[in-house]
Amino acid sequence: MPREQKDFSPPSRVFYEITEGILIIRFRSSNFALPEASEVRDIIYDRLKSMARNVIINLNGVNYIDSTAISLLVRVSNEMGLRIVNVSENVASILRKMKIHDLLYILGSEFEARKSYFEP
Repeated sequence: MPREQKDFSPPSRVFYEITEGILIIRFRSSNFALPEASEVRDIIYDRLKSMARNVIINLNGVNYIDSTAISLLVRVSNEMGLRIVNVSENVASILRKMKIHDLLYILGSEFEARKSYFEP
């Protein structure tokens, strides 16, 4: 009888969906640091490639962001239509200190972000 093979890889820290051609990324972790940034990068650039040109990153529940994640946000923002939503005050403060808060398209909700893609 064959043995059942078990997957011991850690659960994904992020998950995503594509709705109306928009990639929406959400977090299971309260951090957006190197491990999460690597997953987000893989989702956007490797797994989905050209399936979606518009991206919403929902930071609901994220209280910390590091320089790797910030660098990724700037890259995605420069290459695609990026909207960032549900930014905590702590994350907003970090983005302001890094002087990039005003360079990113930050909105209050996924609804607002979706709507912004379809308005002239």
